[in-house]
Amino acid sequence: PAETECHGLASSGERLYYIATDKEGLSIIGLNPADGSTEVIKPASRVTLSDLVASNGKLYFGSIASGYDEVHSLDLSTGREERLTTSRYGSFYGSPSPDGKRLAMATYDAGGYHLALSPATPQEVIKNTPLPRNVVNPEVYRWEGFPCIDTFDFAAAESDSNDTTPKPYSKVGNMLNFHSWAPIYYRPEQLASGQLSNVRLGITATSASLLSDAITTTGVFLLPSGGVGTSLNFKYLGLTPKFELNASVDSGSTPYTSPSGLMMSEGDYSHSYDNSETTQVPTTRGYYSLYGRVYLPWVLSHSYWTSTLTPSVELSHSNAHIYSPLTESYSRGQTIVAATLQWNNYTRSAYRNLQPRWGFAVIGGVGKSLAPFATTTTVGLLARAYTPAFGVNDGFTLKASYMGIEGSGSLSHTVDFGWLTPRGLRATIYPDDRVGYSVQYDTPICYPDAGLSGIVMLKRIRASLFVEGLYGRLWTESGARLWRGTSTFGSDVWFDTSWLRLPKQGDITFRVGFYFDPTDLLNPTISGGLNLNF
Repeated sequence: PAETECHGLASSGERLYYIATDKEGLSIIGLNPADGSTEVIKPASRVTLSDLVASNGKLYFGSIASGYDEVHSLDLSTGREERLTTSRYGSFYGSPSPDGKRLAMATYDAGGYHLALSPATPQEVIKNTPLPRNVVNPEVYRWEGFPCIDTFDFAAAESDSNDTTPKPYSKVGNMLNFHSWAPIYYRPEQLASGQLSNVRLGITATSASLLSDAITTTGVFLLPSGGVGTSLNFKYLGLTPKFELNASVDSGSTPYTSPSGLMMSEGDYSHSYDNSETTQVPTTRGYYSLYGRVYLPWVLSHSYWTSTLTPSVELSHSNAHIYSPLTESYSRGQTIVAATLQWNNYTRSAYRNLQPRWGFAVIGGVGKSLAPFATTTTVGLLARAYTPAFGVNDGFTLKASYMGIEGSGSLSHTVDFGWLTPRGLRATIYPDDRVGYSVQYDTPICYPDAGLSGIVMLKRIRASLFVEGLYGRLWTESGARLWRGTSTFGSDVWFDTSWLRLPKQGDITFRVGFYFDPTDLLNPTISGGLNLNF
């Protein structure tokens, strides 16, 4: 029929059956192929139907009438509809045995999709309703006095009345399209990644392309010393290769490295130097820094596993003064180059899983500070694994890392990847033969789904327990050995909230936690935080 979509076709031998979609919703229609006459088997409603099969005098199909994806049956002689399955996440493609006593299907759980076989036992008699059962959203108040937009029909003349002249779209011209600003200086991409630093008095403007594959932020801010700084950040996230650029200029004093520290000679500590009293520190103003990163992610998906291989190269340069212990003088200009290769492999997470049930990641990196004198090279390896734990949605996260220094040079200019530093550790650690570990257990506590409807809802409360440690050749800046190892442990409690009926990307999470100072396990530290999911 006109204005009707047909989905699937099932045959009982003499008659055909199909699922129809029109403006009234989805229905099941019977068709006599001899004369083309039709009859309504299941009236139309806003209930999704799928995977129609005819057998044993019944129709079998998928339906969300119960609020979940389940397999239903409908007796053609009586019109009685019954739900045949009860599953955690959903069952699909129901296929009955020839005698109608068993049912084969595809189902989905935390491990992924698989085939299942169960008795075709009725679980519930289903009555025709205009909408599926509401098992997801909280009850809402029905506003009276507003027209229902579903009742409006627009004629062709009304649809054609809003004629507009098409305009060609210029991707280059819309790459920089500043659309919002803020009366403070901040980095929006830091806010989106769950952190926020260097918030200052100033102004920030933000630009995004139509597809959000190019994001630009620029700002002007006041320095604590009274000077003025500017910053420009650009990220391209479209087709590979992806890259990001950052440039900042301010009128403050040019930073410098302290003329004291440790020396490495052929992979071992040789001596310390301290010329802070005899070396004159340059006092120049005007500082700039440049940063660039190029990376090429390769995504390889198979079944419910997702694998990603990402090579990345980073380069930064600034006009900072760096001290050379060999010439006992300063030179201006510091360049740091680093390269990493990362391999990720994860299973697809179920809806309530806090993390993938299985997965691992390995990152290898090398970094070096380029200077007019000899500098060391840092190499490192970081591994992470996700494993199941005791329940359905909880899990363990295991991490281990190694960083070492090769070559000769001053440790003041050594690149540090910063992997697996225990929380609360405030000492300066050089990454020579440095081994770190972390064990964390995450579990949901409860799902209150309570709050002020339409304003804020507390969706979930979850907790984590963690132990973190660092071992190796750990030294202070003065050259003294600090300790061979340190560790800390603690816990976090997370409150996941949803605001103003925004989608999941707009969720806000509040964190309250504590951990023990690695240098004093009798001194606990209480911390808190705010994470934005977008």
